[in-house]
Amino acid sequence: MGVQWRALALCGGFPKLPWIAEPHRYSAAEESAMRTVCDACPVRPECAADADDHRIEGGFWSGAARTAVAGRLDPGGA
Repeated sequence: MGVQWRALALCGGFPKLPWIAEPHRYSAAEESAMRTVCDACPVRPECAADADDHRIEGGFWSGAARTAVAGRLDPGGA
């Protein structure tokens, strides 16, 4: 699917949420809002795969915070 999935990602409709911030930079309410968006997103698996493929270390991807240490999704969040 390449990066075409990004056009379908629901997070694009919520630019004020801190998607690329480190966990200590966003509030519990912002995290909850991002999780809610991700839970409804039709391309969540593609998002996770892209973040893994590019070894993204940080931000909020596919419903979870990414850790800089592991560069993997942290299902526990911040």
